[in-house]
Amino acid sequence: MIIMKIVRFFSIFTATLLITVTGCNKGDDGKKNNGTMTLAGSSASFSIGGSGSITIDWGDGTSETRTFEDYTLENFNHKYYANSAHTIIINGENITHLNCVEQGITKLDVSKLSALTYLNCYYNQLTNLDVSKNNAMAQLYCESNQLTQLDVSNNLVMIELNCSGNQLTNLDVSKNTVLIWLSCVGNQLTNLDFSNNPALAYLYCAANQLMSLDVSKQPALQDLFCNVNQLTDLDVSNNIWLWKLYCDDNQLTSLDVSKNIRLYELRCDNNNLSEDALNSLFGTLHNNSSGTIYIDNNPGSVGCNRSIATDKRWVVW
Repeated sequence: MIIMKIVRFFSIFTATLLITVTGCNKGDDGKKNNGTMTLAGSSASFSIGGSGSITIDWGDGTSETRTFEDYTLENFNHKYYANSAHTIIINGENITHLNCVEQGITKLDVSKLSALTYLNCYYNQLTNLDVSKNNAMAQLYCESNQLTQLDVSNNLVMIELNCSGNQLTNLDVSKNTVLIWLSCVGNQLTNLDFSNNPALAYLYCAANQLMSLDVSKQPALQDLFCNVNQLTDLDVSNNIWLWKLYCDDNQLTSLDVSKNIRLYELRCDNNNLSEDALNSLFGTLHNNSSGTIYIDNNPGSVGCNRSIATDKRWVVW
């Protein structure tokens, strides 16, 4: 399937071990703020970044303490000899980074880790993730889980968000006005509103159910991957910095890239572009010594005049 080519799928390992992780930060009042994480596996492996003293209680009678300086990032690894439930407790005064990828995590609570700026929890089994209290979070990577909803309305300083490969039917990024990089590939989204995201430079929204897409207020856009949707029209006239445009596997009947003078890769295969539409598209291409355009599986891909593009030094596939 086409979607399988876009979203990296994997088989989550099965195990009997259940681990609960509790992390602590000290709030402004000096009290400890707790967060929890539940995961399955015979071992635990994650990275933590921050400053000050951080203690890991592995829940099997062993623990370790490390002192972090200058917001360093360190790896923690542990193996268990018994396949039974363990509770891991993480105590830290200022945890800013948490990287817990591919751990079979089914529950993650970071709502009280107020200093957290970076969270990477991709390739797990999460059905819920609450980041509404993480006001300092700038980077969130939660792709390839089982999330059906994600609220990022309180993450006002977020610059990167990857929530691809979930089951989202709605994604509101209207409050994320400094967002630069967004990937929401392989969800069930029918609408996306980027009217409040003028800094957006990298947008990957392929393999959803979008019938329209407005990127007219994204002048800094460089990558636009909106392939495998249901688009009948696409206006990129305001995206003069666009380098890559993937709009293949839609229902486009025309396309104009005359304003995209930096464009060097264009995928518009598997659309409804006629011979005239493709010839017109070729005419809007700028001279480019290394540009590549993909037009296969359009109604006019066989009979169109490819020399219009090749004369401008574009390679036509």
